[in-house]
Amino acid sequence: MTGGTDYNDVLANADLIIKNAIAAAMPINAASEPLGTLFFKRSAVNYVLNSPLIVKPSFTGNPAMPSMIGEGVGAGIEISTDPNGPVTFQPSNSFPSGEYLLAYLPNTLSYSIKGAKIAGLAFFGQSPDGTNRGAGANFVNTRQFRITDLSTNFTVAPAPVLTTLGESASAALNISQSGSPGGFDYIDGCTSTKAGQDGIYFQSAESTMVACRVLAHTRIGYNINSFDMALFGCMIDSGGGSAGNPQIYIAQGGNDDTRIVGFNSFAGPLLGGPTVFVSSQAGDAQHPVFTASRFNGPQQAGLGDNGAIILLTGACDIDFIGCDFSALSAAQTTYFIRGRSDFTGKCRIIGGRFNRKNNAVTAVISTVGASGIIVCRDVGNFNPLGLLSTPYDNTNNWIGYLGGSSTLTSATVAASTFSQSCSRLPVQHVS
Repeated sequence: MTGGTDYNDVLANADLIIKNAIAAAMPINAASEPLGTLFFKRSAVNYVLNSPLIVKPSFTGNPAMPSMIGEGVGAGIEISTDPNGPVTFQPSNSFPSGEYLLAYLPNTLSYSIKGAKIAGLAFFGQSPDGTNRGAGANFVNTRQFRITDLSTNFTVAPAPVLTTLGESASAALNISQSGSPGGFDYIDGCTSTKAGQDGIYFQSAESTMVACRVLAHTRIGYNINSFDMALFGCMIDSGGGSAGNPQIYIAQGGNDDTRIVGFNSFAGPLLGGPTVFVSSQAGDAQHPVFTASRFNGPQQAGLGDNGAIILLTGACDIDFIGCDFSALSAAQTTYFIRGRSDFTGKCRIIGGRFNRKNNAVTAVISTVGASGIIVCRDVGNFNPLGLLSTPYDNTNNWIGYLGGSSTLTSATVAASTFSQSCSRLPVQHVS
């Protein structure tokens, strides 16, 4: 396919030309290779679609699928204003609202599709009349896909009928492996901007995401309801449009784990909060781990539990290793780490630091439930006990938080039990 002089936004049935090219590139059966790759040329105008682009085999099985590659680089929010930016698709004024602009689908949810590369494409959800109609891009039961430099912008909340097989579809960049777990896709350099619902959603996915970003989402930024995911160097800016909707939501089951390294929350949620919400079903042994990441607290006051940077619920077991947590103010960030009344799991914060821009928050860490445990170890700026005004026990000869005097009166304590007393000083542990 080509853009520029071969295509413009008033050419009748232009999307039909693209769909015919997709059909011509499809494999003839599940055992054959794709018959072609679609290359799109960068143009001064967008590819305007009257209906969705659906890449779906007509036969059962697990076939390899044709790739779609755009000229140009990057997946930023500049759209056609960037002369070196990605090839851009846009819905027409008659495009069915809530459908995905692009959908890669297997024949049924019992099968998978594999092997395609999607690169250098932007999906702009707003039609020429200024109405948001397109939902973004949907990938279902994909295996060994490479999705790179793809962006979704100004999308509407998904309500797909044509571009779905019944999987969960909630995000502008929607990756669902619900019918075929273990897809092992590689997603890098992708951006979701002003998503009508979630920014990026993983359902039952086992894949790797690198250097992706979500900007100004409406509901959840990264919705991770997956198996074993790995995220490296991803980021998020402000967003979250209603109470309880976080920047990152993690809900896993079974023995599934997600590893998130170098995540950066440049600005906390504008509305709703919390920054990270972790949950699991009762009895699940999930164990997500954040490493070397940075989280900013919510930016709205009066949120209670939802004003926490990290909100914990259910039987989740999660680690934060070498992470920084930054509160904007006492009013806007009510907790650094908060276990809700139904939290029965364990959270470990190891290394890193708690940062307060202005005042101390209501409580640095807090858990309401009787069995949930939060453990802090070697965390900068964390003092679980506050000022010890009466640290000396001159009767039992030791020093610590159970002492009853503000003065040292026993020479025995001072001379012979100081080292013993130090061993009884409290560790940074809250349960």
